[in-house]
Amino acid sequence: MDWKLLDAIKETEHPYLNYYTLIYEVKTKDNTFKTYSYYIASRHDKNHLLSKSNEAKPDGVLILTYLEKNGTKYAVLTKQFRPALNRYVYSIPAGLVDDNEDVITAAKREVSEEVGGKVENIELLFNASPTSSGLSDELNAVCIAKVSELEKEHLEEFEDIQHLVLPFNEVESFLKDKFVALQARSLLLYLVRAHKF
Repeated sequence: MDWKLLDAIKETEHPYLNYYTLIYEVKTKDNTFKTYSYYIASRHDKNHLLSKSNEAKPDGVLILTYLEKNGTKYAVLTKQFRPALNRYVYSIPAGLVDDNEDVITAAKREVSEEVGGKVENIELLFNASPTSSGLSDELNAVCIAKVSELEKEHLEEFEDIQHLVLPFNEVESFLKDKFVALQARSLLLYLVRAHKF
């Protein structure tokens, strides 16, 4: 099939996230043309949606954060109240990439804000990747950061975030028993099982 995006109709008017109806013209397998509507949530404006190119800038970044003490590596996790779920969720530091930032700068800022971490080393693991492609056009990057110390968080008024430091040898059992965000669960489990930590 051949898909051509004709329009993006903004259905809501909110400051950070909006609902859009995407209108496609689809050339089907039998060479007929049909109109198809699809509904998404997006942080972007109509012009951005209509001008999608193969060059993708991440909207956000997730940061696998760890520290090392006396030869033992510890995962630095977050516990954050998520209003959309009406509950606390365990995860890893994460946040939006501001317009004037690159991914590494945003990652360092988020680690400092959410867990008070002073970044010693940081590496980009994955560039812009879809997070929930059936629901949103959001793209996130993933970094891994070693912090030398944890200080006071620098949170916004309604950010309810605490941090938790956990030895990597306890991560797998922790993930079995807790409500953990999927991306964080997958990345942490990969690190543990691949014996990276």
